[in-house]
Amino acid sequence: MTVPIPEPSHQDCWMSRDRAVVGRAGAEKGRDGNRRGMDNKGMIDALVGRRAMAASRGDLDSMLIDVADDVVLFDVVVPLRHHGREAVRRRLAEWLGTYEGYPGWENVEVHISTGESVAFAHMISHVTGTLQTGAEVDMWFRTTVGLERRNGRWLIVHDHQSDPFNPGSGLAMTGLRPEPGAGTGVDR
Repeated sequence: MTVPIPEPSHQDCWMSRDRAVVGRAGAEKGRDGNRRGMDNKGMIDALVGRRAMAASRGDLDSMLIDVADDVVLFDVVVPLRHHGREAVRRRLAEWLGTYEGYPGWENVEVHISTGESVAFAHMISHVTGTLQTGAEVDMWFRTTVGLERRNGRWLIVHDHQSDPFNPGSGLAMTGLRPEPGAGTGVDR
């Protein structure tokens, strides 16, 4: 059964393969700005979900809300890196502009590891949609985000997307899909 995706807000939410779950929407915020009762993994889980939902709405500002000013982005396309929030904003605006409407974005096999002030999450990301050229996109790739807790808030300081490549041909292997039976949800 598919549950309709609610209009998201900047509350804690997670989008999985076929549903959106909004959680702790009424949770009080503590002095550090985080929702009480939510652990670090839960906060990062919500951040990853908010970002995917924002991409699926074409909401550039919401995609950047949890991104540090000094972020480094290693994207699947050239150049080798983008540095700084404004450079990432330009790259995301360019990417969103290649679609008719907005892309669909989901993350599966999400794994989150946290410390007190540093964390990372890695996942398999799936983007779908129709490009302005009419070409259909159905692409799976790897995503890793590095986060730092600054002023009580988790921010993405490193964002890395990649495709494996074939060492014989030197070409990216963009047709890969998650293996059948592999986890398709959050691994906490």
